[in-house]
Amino acid sequence: MPRVKRYTLIKYDKKILKQFDTKINIALEEIGELLLKRVRQIVPRKTGRTSESFRIELEKNVVRIGSNWYIARFLEFGTVKMRPTPSLRIVLEKSRKDITNIFKKVIGK
Repeated sequence: MPRVKRYTLIKYDKKILKQFDTKINIALEEIGELLLKRVRQIVPRKTGRTSESFRIELEKNVVRIGSNWYIARFLEFGTVKMRPTPSLRIVLEKSRKDITNIFKKVIGK
């Protein structure tokens, strides 16, 4: 049996991992856009400032969806005097099937 040089396998593995990371980032970006759109649709509106404050951040294999406006935290979790009106948690729960389908579509290519 011929010997395979170790550095060839490492180089090949890194190439596969890089391709896989790229696919994961594409899927996460698509998921982030989907969730952001849905959150903006259901968040309580008076002036629209809360819904417009939501943003997505994509880092290596991580997508974050959140708001930089402090009032959004009070709406999501409530306060002592105010009941919570969650939007992020509801959207995430209702979108689980869509998230799975996006991963299957993008990574399955």
